[in-house]
Amino acid sequence: MLIMESISKIRRLYHVQGKGFKTIARELKVSKNTVKRIIREDITAPEYKKRSDHYRCLESYRSRLLERLIADEGEPVRRRRSSRKLYLEVQGEGYAGSYDAVHAFVMNWRRQNHSGLTRAFVPLSFDAGESFQFDWSEEEIELCGVLTRIILNCSGKYVLKALFFQYNPTIF
Repeated sequence: MLIMESISKIRRLYHVQGKGFKTIARELKVSKNTVKRIIREDITAPEYKKRSDHYRCLESYRSRLLERLIADEGEPVRRRRSSRKLYLEVQGEGYAGSYDAVHAFVMNWRRQNHSGLTRAFVPLSFDAGESFQFDWSEEEIELCGVLTRIILNCSGKYVLKALFFQYNPTIF
C-alpha cells in the first residue's frame, strides 16, 4: 500500500534527481510498473477503489434472509437472531458461501432499516452494591419447556435474587 510519503519520494527521485524507473523501483523496493504509473498519471495522493460486495453464492438465499430479518424486526433486541445464527440457519439449508457474505448482507440491511442498537452514554459506573446501587436485568429462560421471563436483581454485594417477571411500580 502506497502512502503520500512514498509517492513524494518517487516523484522527487524522478523529477529532482533525474533517476530512472528501474533505479527508483530498486531503491524503494516497489514495482517498476507502480513507479511508471505514479509518474505518468501524475498521482500525488493514493486512491483506492472499494471492491463491490457482491456475493454470488448468497443470491438464492437473499429472500430467506430477508424474511427472517423482517420477522425478527418485531421481536425485542435480545430475541433477534445474530448474523452468526442466520448464517448457521442458511448453512443448514445448503448455503455453501462464507460467513462474511451473510454478515455483510445483514449489517447493510440493518443499517438501511435502522434496526440496530441505539448508542447510550452512561457517565458513572459502580461495582455491585456500592453507592446504594440496585442492579437488575430481565432474562429469558426455559423453565419446564416454557419460555419464561425473570428478573435478576442484585441489591447487595453478594445477594442475587431471581423473580418471575411482573410489573413492580417501585422500580419504575
